Amino acid sequence: MERQQVEMLYRRFGPMVYRRAMNILRTETEAQEAMQDVFVTALSKGVSFRGESSPTTWLYSVTTNLCLNRLRNRKRRHQLMSEYTQITKTPNRPHPELLHLVCGLLRTAPVAEAQAAVYYYFDEMTQEEIADITKTARRTVGDLLKRFRRRVASKEVEA
Repeated sequence: MERQQVEMLYRRFGPMVYRRAMNILRTETEAQEAMQDVFVTALSKGVSFRGESSPTTWLYSVTTNLCLNRLRNRKRRHQLMSEYTQITKTPNRPHPELLHLVCGLLRTAPVAEAQAAVYYYFDEMTQEEIADITKTARRTVGDLLKRFRRRVASKEVEA
């Protein structure tokens, strides 16, 4: 889809996309971000609009899917942070600065990577146990942990 087409869609259907996002996400900030993401998606993946439906139907579908993904990600990150908070209340708690660093890394890491790190480092599960719980291959768990370790190493270099 060309830029002019997306601009026209934005001017014409932006309010509809915003209302849909607001109905699902329930916050103005997230709804505005979602609306922007919808039109960025239209620019980058507009080829998925084949004209088989109206632009309204297509934008409605893209908005709904994008908002549902945001809700799933928000719920999963909240769950991981709750698990992390429970772990940090143990008597042998690490230094607060370390906890702050790890907490920040878990928030910014992709969900699967953060999940594997919590299971491995906090719950002390084996890679095989994590693979069973997450229904992934053990090798995938190893790759996720390797990426998380690289993320930690890059933060240590920055500090």
